[in-house]
Amino acid sequence: MSKQINTAFAKVWQLSPNLIKEVYHPGRANDMDIIKDHIQLCHETFGLNQYYVTDIRLLKSASKEAREYLRNHSGAAAAAIIVGGGLSKMLGNMYMSFSSPLYPTRIFQDERKAIAWLIEQGAEAP
Repeated sequence: MSKQINTAFAKVWQLSPNLIKEVYHPGRANDMDIIKDHIQLCHETFGLNQYYVTDIRLLKSASKEAREYLRNHSGAAAAAIIVGGGLSKMLGNMYMSFSSPLYPTRIFQDERKAIAWLIEQGAEAP
C-alpha cells in the first residue's frame, strides 16, 4: 500500500517507491511553522532523496523565507514543479530564478511529461 499524508500545506502520496506527488493546498506559503511541519512529516513518512512531482497550481504566493526553506530542507533528489498559467507559473519561475534549487528542478505544465523527466533523473515509474 502506498503511503500518503495530508498536512496543512499539501496532500502528499507515493506514486512508486521513490516517486512522490504533492499538491499544495490553496493559499499562501508564508506560515513557516506549517511549512516546517510539512517538511518534517514528509521526511518521516517518505524519507530523503525522493523524486517529487509538486503541483503548485493552487498556490497564491510564497514568501522568500518559505521558498528558501523549501529549497534547503526538502531532501529531494529532483523536483518537477507543475504550474498552470499566470500566477502559479510566475511563482514557479520565481522559485527557479531566486531560490536556485540545490537539486535538478524543472517546471512543467503537463504532469505526464514531468513524471517522464523524473524517471529520466532516476525515479521508479509508477
